[in-house]
Amino acid sequence: MRTLLLDVRLRIKSSGDVLFGVTRPSAVTGRTAARAVRLSVLTAAGIARSGSDKEKRLASVPFNYYQNIFIHDNPVAYRREVARYLDLIRTTESGRTLIKFIKMSARKLLIKPYHPTAKNPVNAFAGFDIPLAAYPKGDPELQGVKLGMVGALLGVDPKAKLMVPTGEVGVGGGSPVTIEYHPATYRELIKRKRRIDPGDGPGEVLFHEMVHAMRAMFAKYSDTTVVENLRMDDFEEFCAILAQNIYRQERGFTSLRKDHWSHARLEGDLLDSGAYYEKYRPSIDKWFASQGGFCLELARSNVKFNPLREAAIAKGVMERPPPVSMRLP
Repeated sequence: MRTLLLDVRLRIKSSGDVLFGVTRPSAVTGRTAARAVRLSVLTAAGIARSGSDKEKRLASVPFNYYQNIFIHDNPVAYRREVARYLDLIRTTESGRTLIKFIKMSARKLLIKPYHPTAKNPVNAFAGFDIPLAAYPKGDPELQGVKLGMVGALLGVDPKAKLMVPTGEVGVGGGSPVTIEYHPATYRELIKRKRRIDPGDGPGEVLFHEMVHAMRAMFAKYSDTTVVENLRMDDFEEFCAILAQNIYRQERGFTSLRKDHWSHARLEGDLLDSGAYYEKYRPSIDKWFASQGGFCLELARSNVKFNPLREAAIAKGVMERPPPVSMRLP
């Protein structure tokens, strides 16, 4: 990256959230910094142009993967690799649902390479080209403030964050989104760890970020505090993790991601969909209220762990499906 973008990244790095076991730039800090340097110039594809002249030229002619989903077309090997993971996502019911709703938006989604650094070698995040358009009109933009000593005095982990208003409010309409992601970094991470922790799979990472993107494209973004569990960081991460866990099961995995602070496995009573729904009822009900159609389609995924299914049944919009027989006919 050239000096301008490098300067932005250096300033962003001073505040980070844990994502997939590494720190990532705070979404709010990144968005604020982006506004400060006026990086919201959009191309005809609805993509923010930034970085070097070469990157600008390439970003203006991305590969059209499907409908309003674009992939950075340089190098071609990157485009093909990302397309392969998108194809994999589309083999699942939850993946087809996610892409269907992204397609329904009038906004564009661009997937471009994440460039690792020595300090932050593994990362992926969704950035909003028109930040305040990602929020519902009138809703406050929020930023995370660590509780620190106040949290310690209250018996809460000092690293936990409370989401507080920045003073800006949403304008609605939805924003084009740029996901920075490179599957090779996650394959290398898996190789070095010699295991795939919940949330670490290259396809899962992309799915997770696409959930953020889809919500921003519909102006549904809401990064409020998840009071049921501060380790979720905010409501958007809660939604992405819950959807990601449904997708993960459809891909054949049984271990599920617990929260946004780590790759620890979900264990104990919360592995029961009904118990999970009861614990996180306020957040799940909030998601249903803002995106009922999407939640209901995910609820129809007949995987073992599906709290959205429990919510749909409780709301009377879905009947409990019969148990899947393990006997051969």
